[in-house]
Amino acid sequence: MKVNYKDFRSAVEKKSDSLSYILLHGSNQSEIKEKCDEAAELLCGPTGHEEMRINKLSESSLLKEPDKLQNIIKTISFFPGKQVIIIEGATDKISKTLENSLKNWTSQDAIIILMSNAIKPTSSLRKMGESNPLCISTAVYDEQRNVDKINKTLNSAKIQITNVSISNFLKNPTNFSSMQSFILFIEKLEAYKFSDQSPVTFEDIDLLLTEQHSLDEFEMLTLLARGDIKNMIQLLKKLFISGIKPNKIVFAANKHFVLLHKISLNRHNPDLVLNKNYPPLFGDRRNQMISQSKIWSTPMIERALEIIMQLELRMRTGSHVGLTSVLERSFLRIASIVKQIS
Repeated sequence: MKVNYKDFRSAVEKKSDSLSYILLHGSNQSEIKEKCDEAAELLCGPTGHEEMRINKLSESSLLKEPDKLQNIIKTISFFPGKQVIIIEGATDKISKTLENSLKNWTSQDAIIILMSNAIKPTSSLRKMGESNPLCISTAVYDEQRNVDKINKTLNSAKIQITNVSISNFLKNPTNFSSMQSFILFIEKLEAYKFSDQSPVTFEDIDLLLTEQHSLDEFEMLTLLARGDIKNMIQLLKKLFISGIKPNKIVFAANKHFVLLHKISLNRHNPDLVLNKNYPPLFGDRRNQMISQSKIWSTPMIERALEIIMQLELRMRTGSHVGLTSVLERSFLRIASIVKQIS
């Protein structure tokens, strides 16, 4: 069913009990991500991510295993409530897989959210979505009001920006998950530079975009990707002791290896992938990702993602007793992949 952009939220709320999938397509990827997050929270509530009821799949994995989508749709969560599966960069290649997976869909099954680039009206994915009463298909295109709002926010901010690259970075809406997150970030940047009249640097931006827990998670995942088992386990235990829940670490691991997978498919130009990543990576963390992509082949990354997927399914459907041990064993399996070639 075709739904206008302005009616999207009310349509999701109205059809939540009879909605098999959502198709968001267009040129404004930051707005698409915002609408995807909005829909996922409307369907799963604020605890959806924490309870592992919101999950992501890559189109490439579905093309290799067409039955995977149907299996996951039918998987019953350990937690009550709706489940959502997000597929980024969806194209017509998965139209048939989607159609087959939804043949026996019921209101107890997971809801799929497809995020796609601008696609023509003749697209099989778009035609299928617009004609299906159990689907919401919404086009999201660049809006001038967003550009105007960005410029107005930056012009009124009490910060000095003298570096053209930094200015271009802040003016690019795809570098932030939503307009609201951009405004909140500028407010945080103003507070950080309140008593400092020096121009904004990329180091300032990186520091504010990254929380300490995220830094520790990244360091742990870097050790994992290097196959440094001893130090990886030590930092993993430190994260557990600090109160980080296993599902948050698994979510971070999935995101890390999905990014590695994207880089591996664009080895000739990794910046093309990294420049689109949110939150963006600068300096050492950016260099680390490029370095890891040179060690990990695409098949190796896909094996790691399979282990992470098995871990996610275990966390969603089984008891949470002994989960930290299960996570450790899974990460040891991932580390052993790269150890075999070192």
